[in-house]
Amino acid sequence: MTRRILDCEYIKLNVLDLIPEYFDSAKYDSVLMISGYWEDKCGKDQISVQARILTQIAMNVFLKISIMRTLYTIYIDIRNSTFRTVPARTVSFRHTTCM
Repeated sequence: MTRRILDCEYIKLNVLDLIPEYFDSAKYDSVLMISGYWEDKCGKDQISVQARILTQIAMNVFLKISIMRTLYTIYIDIRNSTFRTVPARTVSFRHTTCM
């Protein structure tokens, strides 16, 4: 029996498939959990940060301090060359109502 090795591409593709489904079902905590898993295993990139920010906005827990902390972290990561940019990919969410 062989053991499957989870590489970042596999994790990313699965997370990107799950995010719209969870978001449309208003399972925002699940979106944050799988985004966090992705970032822990593969590092932050543009899509994972955007997913986290959009989810926080939908949950009404997005604060200005959150964006400042996120932007500062991205700045430090870019300066240290640990932030990966990714080719543009459109990810759409059918559920767009924010309270």
